Amino acid sequence: MDSEDDILELERTYLTDMEIVSKTGCRDLSKIAKLDIIIDTVEVAIGELGKRLPSLVHLKLNGSNVPSIRDLGTSLFSLRVLWLNRSGVSNISGVSSLNSLEELYVAFNHITDLSPAAGCLTLTTLDAEGNQIEKIEDIQFLGQCPMLTSLTIEGNPIEYTNKVIREHIPSLQYLDDININQQDDEECPTASSDVDDDDYYTSLTTAPSPLMTPLDPHNWSLCERDGSKNIASIIQGMQTAIEQKRSLETAGVTDEDMPD
Repeated sequence: MDSEDDILELERTYLTDMEIVSKTGCRDLSKIAKLDIIIDTVEVAIGELGKRLPSLVHLKLNGSNVPSIRDLGTSLFSLRVLWLNRSGVSNISGVSSLNSLEELYVAFNHITDLSPAAGCLTLTTLDAEGNQIEKIEDIQFLGQCPMLTSLTIEGNPIEYTNKVIREHIPSLQYLDDININQQDDEECPTASSDVDDDDYYTSLTTAPSPLMTPLDPHNWSLCERDGSKNIASIIQGMQTAIEQKRSLETAGVTDEDMPD
């Protein structure tokens, strides 16, 4: 008596060559490098797709129903970019059989564990935004992906910091589309600063303003040596103007009393 799995397999249909030709416009299946389709792998079997399309590099299945990456089979040896956004994916087991995979997009699915991707030695980009990843342990195995430089996990219930993620994935450069090295530099205080915040604020508020400090004529020689005599003259002129205005204010003369 046939098992339930055998009966289910007989009921499934297959993606025909004519459907592929109609979708790609190429009659020579061996030359097709890109395929963009919407499919339900529960109803339509595509496990042999790699054998029929040996040159397939880009496979876009966004909006499909692909519960597991195992549904794609183990013969997609040339595949480098795989899109499965919003495709009902709950399990990425089998992804390590995609030996040439460089970019994997599985955003807005039901994935709870990314560890099956640990065997992807060529993977550089992984977008798992909007899934159900809850623990750091669910992604720490990605440190075994030596080429992984970009990871997107925002929109998951997991709590994390750049530092923790980078500790687990030292090759990472971009986290949630942000350069984590640059972000760390911006967040860290200047390493060479030996003055605390209070001392720095005091020095700013108590330091005399250049315009309020009389210019020492004896220092003009320094300005001349630096080619800055004009600057010194301008500063002294501004000081003179300020002193004149103060004298007028002291005498009770306002701007309205001044002649045009």
